[in-house]
Amino acid sequence: MQTVIDYLRDIIGTPDFYIENGNYSSTWDYGAMLEYAVAGVLVIIVVGSVFRILKEIFR
Repeated sequence: MQTVIDYLRDIIGTPDFYIENGNYSSTWDYGAMLEYAVAGVLVIIVVGSVFRILKEIFR
């Protein structure tokens, strides 16, 4: 299971949403969160489509 997670991180990258501004001030990068979520959904759709095609081929 860990290798699957590592492979997905290679595809969509590691989440880096926390931005430190110094002096104990920090903020969240919501644009990066949205980008990461969309990339994750696209990977799920592509993997699901591949399995659906394979299921139809070997039916």
